[in-house]
Amino acid sequence: MRYRFAIIGLLLTLALVESGFTCSFGRGVRFHYHDRPGVERDRFLSGELGVLETSFDRIYLYVAYRYLTGRPLSEASTERLEAYWRKDAPSVRIDHSVWGRAVSDVRQEQITRDGNVRYLYYLNCNPNAFATASATLEERSARYGESSLEVRRWIEAQTQVFQNCARGASIPDEPGEDWEPLERADRVYQIAAAHFYSRSFLEAAERFAEIAEDEDSPWRDISAYLVARAYLRQAVVGDGPRGDYLARAEDQLQRVLADPEREAVHGAARSHLDYVRTLGDPATKLAELEAELLGELQTTFPRHWLDYLRVVPRVTVDRPELSAWFLSLSDRSEDVLGEAHRRWKENGEASWLVALLMRSTASDTWLDEVLAGAAEIPVESAAFWTAAYHRARLLLDAGRIEEARKLLDELPAALSLSDHNRFEGLRARAARSVDEFLSHGAMVPVRVGITDGNSVFSHPGDGLESLRDGRRFLESDVVRTINRHFSPDLLIRGARSEGLPEHLRREAAWVAFSRAFVTGDADAAYDAAGLASDLAPELRASLADYRNAGTDAEREFAGALTMLRFPGLGPSVRDAAARVAPLDRIGDFRDTKWWCVVLDYDVERPRFVEGDSNQTFERLTRLKPAPIHLGEMVLRWSDSHRDDPRVPEALHLVVRATRYGCNWIAGGEKTDYGDVSKAAFDRLHRRYASNPWTERTKYWYR
Repeated sequence: MRYRFAIIGLLLTLALVESGFTCSFGRGVRFHYHDRPGVERDRFLSGELGVLETSFDRIYLYVAYRYLTGRPLSEASTERLEAYWRKDAPSVRIDHSVWGRAVSDVRQEQITRDGNVRYLYYLNCNPNAFATASATLEERSARYGESSLEVRRWIEAQTQVFQNCARGASIPDEPGEDWEPLERADRVYQIAAAHFYSRSFLEAAERFAEIAEDEDSPWRDISAYLVARAYLRQAVVGDGPRGDYLARAEDQLQRVLADPEREAVHGAARSHLDYVRTLGDPATKLAELEAELLGELQTTFPRHWLDYLRVVPRVTVDRPELSAWFLSLSDRSEDVLGEAHRRWKENGEASWLVALLMRSTASDTWLDEVLAGAAEIPVESAAFWTAAYHRARLLLDAGRIEEARKLLDELPAALSLSDHNRFEGLRARAARSVDEFLSHGAMVPVRVGITDGNSVFSHPGDGLESLRDGRRFLESDVVRTINRHFSPDLLIRGARSEGLPEHLRREAAWVAFSRAFVTGDADAAYDAAGLASDLAPELRASLADYRNAGTDAEREFAGALTMLRFPGLGPSVRDAAARVAPLDRIGDFRDTKWWCVVLDYDVERPRFVEGDSNQTFERLTRLKPAPIHLGEMVLRWSDSHRDDPRVPEALHLVVRATRYGCNWIAGGEKTDYGDVSKAAFDRLHRRYASNPWTERTKYWYR
């Protein structure tokens, strides 16, 4: 048993190191799905497509195409698709057994004709290899005993075999003359497998062929199949005449299938025979697969769908209809979209109109045609919601705001929260006032959780339950628009808007104060401070000091002290999950604190924004990071007002900000807070040595 655990540990370590495994997660919010439809799967499979996007997983777009072209799914075909998603089909089930998930990708460099390096990635050791090894280990342990010499030798050799999964070559020694036949057969097979995994495919093919002829080897049937696998690998990632190796692989697979005694590997042989034929004549194979996919689905759907995805990129001319449609969703070249336009004009199919709508821009010559076509699609059509959404989007992009507003006002209720939020985003773009903009821009997220930068995962105990209570948050594009174009006065109007829930009005008020304060808009800062005091009671005492200050210098110090006391304050509205800690807490590393560097966003300016919206933003872009900007304000006041009892606290908070504030990395270097941090630290310890705030400030920070 101890040998088994040792080998498992070795393999798992190998897999993690080879994969470059890292862990970096933050909080994330999604207001609509990018990779799948918003409607429930059963509704989608029945033809309620909702709004389609080109970014959806291909399987969903395939289902959509069937409905858009009048090929609905039968009950049996629907079950085949459900089985695919459940991974119920035997052809895709994987047993991960005790050998774990130690699989490895291999990167193969090839020099192309133009001299560039091309990289191929393929799964070298698939999970079934580890499952087979696990089962064999169990059988040999039962036969010889777990601590036997035979089992130890088997494990040592199998370790070498799997070392070739990531790099090679490591080939086990030949079997001893005095070994019994079963142990000799195992070792001969292990040697052949090691050559296969170390990319010596032709050597592996010869050795597997010899094993296949050995009537006494338990590996004879699988080896007959692996001869073809070795030739196939040579054809795909090796050197030499590709066509010749494909022909050898096809011939060997035909031999295996013609031998009834090798029935155990017939299923795998059939699958690879399809693949070999796909590589040899991809156009014919693609046409065959499309005919299957657009008809009544069979139990072979999971395998044939994967075959289809593999063969599609290999056919570059005369693509059949589904493949041509998929291409139109991913390629905006003039030829591809021109072909989509031609097909739509010829047959009038909704599928091609939908493709054009999803890929078109306001500058395309056929804009008026596709808008008119979209307007004719009835509400009961599977294409209706996609056509309505992209029609409204294109009208807004073209500056035809009133037409877009009329269309959006006349739409029935969307099919899902995700689609509802998509349309709300368009309504926000068409807004005539701050109230309209914020009312439509505040949405209930479809998902809140931890993100790896792409997907968002929700699970109990992630600390984000408070964000999943059905409350509305500002959508990401709305947040960027506010941060780029809103003056403090517009934020104040937003904080007074009845269309916003209270928690968003609170945030609008304190962002208005912060933005006005750091950009020097004294009147707006004074008004926002009063509003924020009403909406956020925890700020009331500090903002009262700010409003009651007798001079501009004292007001500057009071404002800086307020912001330092509340790390959650900043001049920008934040995405929904950017901060969950209370305003007065530092929070964890994911919680945004104050500000760092204000980023520019390429977002359109709302029509209701008057005057020069760049004035406030340009001032924000000139700000130093918060610890320096606020720290310098405090240092100025502390030098001229040493007797102010608030100064020790303020100096301590400056040092704290240099520890926890953002360290913006620009040009490869971090912002150095050392000068401000040490200056505040020295003043605190020199002038207020016995103050409690001094005792709490033991270090300064860079």
